[in-house]
Amino acid sequence: MASQLISVIGRVQGVGFRWSTKRLADELQVTGWVKNERDGSVAILAQADTETLAAFVAALKRSPSPYAVVTQVQVEATQAPVWHEFNITN
Repeated sequence: MASQLISVIGRVQGVGFRWSTKRLADELQVTGWVKNERDGSVAILAQADTETLAAFVAALKRSPSPYAVVTQVQVEATQAPVWHEFNITN
């Protein structure tokens, strides 16, 4: 299982982005969490096999929320404790 720390930049707060990201993660069986950051971005820890993570990131770039506007997605491989579900925090 691979882990990625993802930062999504754009109009991604106040538009249902975290909820639609959770729905997407649940559909793809991605575990981890999503949260709003103070700078207006959204941070995501995603865990799955590499093929699933690639599909997840591609869908994030297209925005799982019809009201969001994603301008940039930054992805960094990371090591994290294993998550067994996908949670929305803060």
